[in-house]
Amino acid sequence: MIKKVVVGSKHESEFLIMAIHIGGKLGVWKLGDEKWAKVVDGRGHSRYQDIAFYNGRFYAVDYSGLTIAVDPSSLEAVTPPMVNNGDDSDDEGGGRSPLFRTLQV
Repeated sequence: MIKKVVVGSKHESEFLIMAIHIGGKLGVWKLGDEKWAKVVDGRGHSRYQDIAFYNGRFYAVDYSGLTIAVDPSSLEAVTPPMVNNGDDSDDEGGGRSPLFRTLQV
């Protein structure tokens, strides 16, 4: 069973679909494929809760807040770099607050 689907395209003649299956696993289907390909993130136990397509890549966020970027051609999953939004203040615990961080895309 599929929980969420996102459609993306790198070229006009190509379209791709990423889905979150029940259990939080990711799959990608490309035009012409006979079956879904699994996205391997190297963590094995990740359960994803949201997905998006932006600038030719899929992005997925798991329940712990980890975000991965997935290249639709290779299905390679990487953790994109994080950047600070210019707020150099620390939170009360002395560390940088994750609320002030966004993905660099």
